[in-house]
Amino acid sequence: GYFSLFPNLATLFASRSVPLEYAPCVTTYLAFFIQIIPFAIICWGNSPFWSSRLHKTGLTCIVLFAPCSGEIWLNTINSQFYFSLIAFFILMEAVSASRMRLYAYSLLLCLCGLTGPVSCFLTPLFLFKAFKNNNKESWIHAGIFFICSVVQGSIILTSGAFWLEKRFFFDLPVISAAFWNKTVFLALLGPDAAPLFSKWLVEIRMSHFIFFQMIGVALLIIGGWLGYLIFLKIKKEPFIYLFGSFILLMSLSFMFSQENKICLLEAFRGQRYCYVPNVILLSMLLGLVPVGTFSKRFFINVPLVLLAFAMILGIMNYRGSLIVNANWPLWTDEIRKWRMDSSYCPEIWPYGWKPDGWRVCLDASCEIKRLSR
Repeated sequence: GYFSLFPNLATLFASRSVPLEYAPCVTTYLAFFIQIIPFAIICWGNSPFWSSRLHKTGLTCIVLFAPCSGEIWLNTINSQFYFSLIAFFILMEAVSASRMRLYAYSLLLCLCGLTGPVSCFLTPLFLFKAFKNNNKESWIHAGIFFICSVVQGSIILTSGAFWLEKRFFFDLPVISAAFWNKTVFLALLGPDAAPLFSKWLVEIRMSHFIFFQMIGVALLIIGGWLGYLIFLKIKKEPFIYLFGSFILLMSLSFMFSQENKICLLEAFRGQRYCYVPNVILLSMLLGLVPVGTFSKRFFINVPLVLLAFAMILGIMNYRGSLIVNANWPLWTDEIRKWRMDSSYCPEIWPYGWKPDGWRVCLDASCEIKRLSR
């Protein structure tokens, strides 16, 4: 387990402010509010990496249309992934003289760090930024994330060493192949082609284990080479934050995710872990696009072509990632059943993911069941 502040606050507020029949509307709007914060930081922020209108517009499109999982569509339980995106954008911000912005960012970072452990994976980069810049704002941000990391780490460690031992496992070739499949291939080949590559990877691993290991190492080397090429084109400090955030969020999320890492080879299994890395990857491509040069060379620019292709695929498959079914139970009907029988546990979405379904216990006399991951 880990501490997840925002979902608990949102649920508490919803259950106290409106009748239970309308509580999901409140939590949905609160989740929406969190999801629009990254756009506010992009538009009114002070990052030198996307200071031009072209880059701001491109980054807005990336956040909207980067390969996404339906699991993080407008729900509070997975708001931690949008909080990690907020933390990344704050990390990319330049030092501001505005006291109001310092207070706002500090509050946001508190929410980020205390809403799941994902944002805390960026703590080393916040500490690096503080040591490098050596200013009050950077040290405050680094201190907030360090404290939040200690809190999250303490809760994870005390929640059961057996859980940690089973999940903390790093299969380098599998992680390397999953990196490519869930980011590069899914973003540039689309949701129809990426699963075919997933199936091929799983078959190769089952039938030719040594060959699969070689593929994983080769993909890792190619990724490092491409990272070096990007490093040559992007300024050193932004590259450290971009590439470092990508590696930390992907690798640590995979380490602490499913017990069977082979499942990560599937294109859409655990895709919620890859939404922010996908945004960062496409942001690096955006950083390679020249500004203000609308010549023929501009339109054949390879990063621009790749980025445009990824955005087109994202727009075409935008609604396709939504997880919903008209036959799933209605919350109002479930509450009506509960009001007739207080021992009844209403079913919630996503319906059918577990044999006995997801249920929430509303009876004060019974032990509250843990339904979230």
